[in-house]
Amino acid sequence: MEPSPYDPKLELEANRLYAEAIASAKDSGIKDVKRYLGRKAFEEIKCGSEYNAWKIQLEFATLFAMAELTEALELLFRGKITQTMALQPQGGRGIHRSLPTFRWCAEKTNLTGYAELFSKPNNAASRVDSPYRSIASREIRRIAYPDPWEESFYGTLENPSRGWRPDPVPMYHTYLEEMVDLTNFVSGFPFGNDIGWSREDYVRALETDALIVRQQLGFPETMPDLPENPRVILPESFQGLPEWTPDPQPVFPADNDSGGSSPQRHEPVPDLQHQDLQQSQEDSHETPRLEDQPQTIHAAKENPLSIEEIKKHLERIAEEVGIEADEWNEPATEEEISEAEKAFGVTFPETYKQMLRIHNGTGMGDFPSLKEALATSKELEEIEEEFGEGSEKSKNLSEDKPGVLKNGVYRRGWVPLYDFGTGVVDCLDCDPGPNGTLGQVVRYDPGGVEGVDYASLEEWLEEFDGS
Repeated sequence: MEPSPYDPKLELEANRLYAEAIASAKDSGIKDVKRYLGRKAFEEIKCGSEYNAWKIQLEFATLFAMAELTEALELLFRGKITQTMALQPQGGRGIHRSLPTFRWCAEKTNLTGYAELFSKPNNAASRVDSPYRSIASREIRRIAYPDPWEESFYGTLENPSRGWRPDPVPMYHTYLEEMVDLTNFVSGFPFGNDIGWSREDYVRALETDALIVRQQLGFPETMPDLPENPRVILPESFQGLPEWTPDPQPVFPADNDSGGSSPQRHEPVPDLQHQDLQQSQEDSHETPRLEDQPQTIHAAKENPLSIEEIKKHLERIAEEVGIEADEWNEPATEEEISEAEKAFGVTFPETYKQMLRIHNGTGMGDFPSLKEALATSKELEEIEEEFGEGSEKSKNLSEDKPGVLKNGVYRRGWVPLYDFGTGVVDCLDCDPGPNGTLGQVVRYDPGGVEGVDYASLEEWLEEFDGS
């Protein structure tokens, strides 16, 4: 590759290819692929993304390969190559972290031209000289040190986990991220191998994960022999991938190809039984916004928003998150609202009832309908009953302010309000703790509940922007 400064024209071309890759995958009609990509897929992988773009690109590539979406995969490859050319030589070297996964995906889909292109060695003499410096005991602990709880939660080919439904995104993330790590351990063996495995052990683990992902996608578990495609489409000025030269003083790689740290896509479903993980998560949590002010009010807000006020807020939120006008459901009937209250065993705040009288959720699931909210609630409650009892995660993390929330990974009185499509759900707390407020909004997260995110539904409507 010709050494050159950052090229904004190449960045635009890379982003065009990334956008086409996402569109092609969504047009495939594969429901779980569309759901995993979500509404922000392009924002997550574009040049200059605030997310861990290179990691998410690899997850998408792995998903496309498992779903046999060769067109989307080729476009993603082309976008990455073009992005690499747009970066200065030092930044462009970041593609070496992606080569093992890209090569494996190309081999699986018989894109032989790209498989050969991505076979470039990095000439690393040791793990710390390599672009991928992880160790197996940390990155693939779930399969390196299996325990009965994890085997039950994550399931097997013979006994699939119930955790794939109703929201499969966290489970897909767990497996796709794991597959990315495994491709690197296979390629770089023995670097990072601190668990005593052979290279064949890593290959078997990778293939097992692939079978499980294809099973959940609804495909035959074994990949078919797709037609060989040696074609490689490269930019006119492409002169080869950059060389990998280890840094004189090894530095852990940045979280994206352009350098610097950035937010990650939603983390996988955690292991509730390991105290070290629990402690690290507790240490990383920011203080919830209500912690500074003791909350002793138990009633909902005295002056609920009017229908017109709620409509304006919903229109703003819809614009923020990309909900089209025809995606909203018809209003809920008074009978449906009453039956839902009985099913949840709570009384809804008046503002929430007014929301339902405008729209009973959305067809795409961002705002769950009453029926969807109850179904999600039952699934989360089953997970709480099966895995939460006796766990540290069953205690909410707002210990500086006890009694705001009742303990539990999830409680029936938390009515799903907004589904991010990543396993994270904003819930309306209709069963608060003794020091909490009816109608406060709690962000359910498989990684643990930090506390109250919004003091009321009214505040949520006024401030929520999809993040």
